[in-house]
Amino acid sequence: MLTTIRSGFAGLQTFIAGVAVSLVAILAALPAEAQEGNWAGFYAGVNAGGAWGNSDTNIGCDDSTFAFGPFCRLATAQRAIPFNMSTDQDGFIGGVQAGYNFQRGHMVFGIEADIAWTSIDGSQSVTTAPTLNFPTGNDSRVSQKLNYLGTVRGRLGYAMHNNFLLFATGGLAYGDVDNRYAFEFQTVGGSATASQSKTKTGWTVGGGGEYSFGHWSLKGEYLYYDLGEERLSGQFIDAVNGPQNVYLNPKFETKGQLVRVGLNFKFGHRADAPVPLK
Repeated sequence: MLTTIRSGFAGLQTFIAGVAVSLVAILAALPAEAQEGNWAGFYAGVNAGGAWGNSDTNIGCDDSTFAFGPFCRLATAQRAIPFNMSTDQDGFIGGVQAGYNFQRGHMVFGIEADIAWTSIDGSQSVTTAPTLNFPTGNDSRVSQKLNYLGTVRGRLGYAMHNNFLLFATGGLAYGDVDNRYAFEFQTVGGSATASQSKTKTGWTVGGGGEYSFGHWSLKGEYLYYDLGEERLSGQFIDAVNGPQNVYLNPKFETKGQLVRVGLNFKFGHRADAPVPLK
């Protein structure tokens, strides 16, 4: 697992380094007037808000080498395992951001990176009803937690005037995700569990508005993020006979929405003599 996490961070570092090189090349190629304006230049700040979402988990079952009969087929037919579960998630999100804007007339375009700690999590527990082949109820539980969320995004905006900017944004999203699954087979006293903590990457898109006052600006934004899916595998362990050739394979989604506000400090801002919009 540690190797996987390190590999994920290495990939992110390579991507961010490539973005930085591209940004420098774009800046060098732009005409001087595209690098000026009330919104042009570097900025950095803090943000905070809330996030919510719904993560679907589909449970696969594999008993192809099980010696005691078609466990998965019976469990599916008699609904002894909830094969589709979901978690409603919500929580706080807060962190830091930095970026660079170019401006030409009313048009503002740039790049922004942010990283935020989150308390976004959710879980669901289900107990199935007794059936002919499964005479006691079986317990299933799924849970997911997003420990942090970061993005590297392009921004395209329109300056309504020197003090107000509307923008759309989208790009890379990444985060550390904890997924957990547990199945308690009450009929024979066995269980299957699976868990994983992993850095995942995906995409994000959204938009917002920003108001400038002096060297400072206050923004509000909405983002939708999707970090993709992850398949885990849990082997069924009989309480008497030990591990069996039955595997429950939950596939977790990681996606959600957030709304937050941010406060930025703009370096080199032309507070005294802003460039007129044309």
